[in-house]
This record gives sequence, structure tokens and C-alpha cells, in this order.
Amino acid sequence: MSELETTIRHHIAATAKPAQIAPDSIDLDVDLKQEFGISSMKMILLMTTLCKELGVTLSSFDERDLAGINSAGDLIRAFEKAREGVAS
Repeated sequence: MSELETTIRHHIAATAKPAQIAPDSIDLDVDLKQEFGISSMKMILLMTTLCKELGVTLSSFDERDLAGINSAGDLIRAFEKAREGVAS
């Protein structure tokens, strides 16, 4: 598991309902809103926190990127793409 994936799993677990979820038990393909109760507002807070921790600006994501984030796997791919843009 990459550092990026570990960080994202940790923050999803901290945000999720029920609150007692183990980060490594998160299925990367499940819908974050349906499975973990992560509302639109919580997603904004999650994204902001991840951006700060991972050194990525929120402006690295466009509207399509943000609209396409529904699962932990989507988050990982979005941050990988954003990090590639920073490294370029």
C-alpha cells in the first residue's frame, strides 16, 4: 500500500460513519457517500485536509475531477494525477 493510499484511507476512516472503521478495511471501490455517510460538505473538508497534508493545491483539480470522485479509488487516482501535474 502506497503512502498516498494509506493517508487517504486514514482520513476517510476519520470522516466516516460508523466512526469505528479500520482504514485498511476500506474497499477502494465503494461509494463514499452511501457506504460511509460522507456528504458533500464532508467531502470538501476531506479534500481540503488531504490537499494540505499531501502538498497539493485544491486548484489542481478541475470540476470534472471533483465531480468524478465517488470512491477511495477515485480519490487516489485524482491525487496521483494532481501530483503528476505538480512534478511536471
